[in-house]
Amino acid sequence: QSPYSPHSLACHPPICGAMLYHQCLALLLVSATAVGQDANTCSEGGICTRELAEGVDETAQLQLGSLARANTTNLAPGSVNCGGHYASSCELCPQGNGEAWCNGGECLWTGNMCIDKNSAVNCGGSYAVSCAFCPQGHGEPWCNGDCMWSGKMCVSQATGSRVDCGGHYASSCELCPQGNGEAWCNGGECLWTGNMCIDKNSAVNCGGSYAVSCAACPQGHGELWCNGDCMWSG
Repeated sequence: QSPYSPHSLACHPPICGAMLYHQCLALLLVSATAVGQDANTCSEGGICTRELAEGVDETAQLQLGSLARANTTNLAPGSVNCGGHYASSCELCPQGNGEAWCNGGECLWTGNMCIDKNSAVNCGGSYAVSCAFCPQGHGEPWCNGDCMWSGKMCVSQATGSRVDCGGHYASSCELCPQGNGEAWCNGGECLWTGNMCIDKNSAVNCGGSYAVSCAACPQGHGELWCNGDCMWSG
């Protein structure tokens, strides 16, 4: 009996799912060729006939055709490369197998989900489906790249306003401190005055200090702290 029986030619789905198309195709071609050679070298008095060999050859050809058709289906318009198999979208790549089935191609695994590389945002060391998903419980250190940390949230730099707090960024000077006071409002576009962080461009010059308005200049010091853009009256 030939070792290349019809059953040995089967390329089972779980195996083909893990192998590249050309590897399965090559395996079947080699097996089919071996069957043809074996059919022509039957031992004398054996029961091997040309009809049997032709039947085996036909089986191999049918399996090659099926594999080719399956591969054509996988590459149909609208499919994505999951990194070893194909699916209609990256979200459908894992099929319950997690990261192992979302490991390259057009998709990537992040935040326990499989996402399209082209639609992902760069968090500055990792990727996510949106800036809001960048931190993953790690807070500001995981919010960089296309995103910025503002008001205890990770937001897109493209859509959110951004001011330089003097070491980090926020959507406004008022949100720079984040509970850390003057230490987090120490330069850039913002300055600390009157126990608040204000925008330098909107601040008034009190003649030695700055404030959000002339009324806020004195800070308990009266006329002495009301100069520059402001004057003491009454």
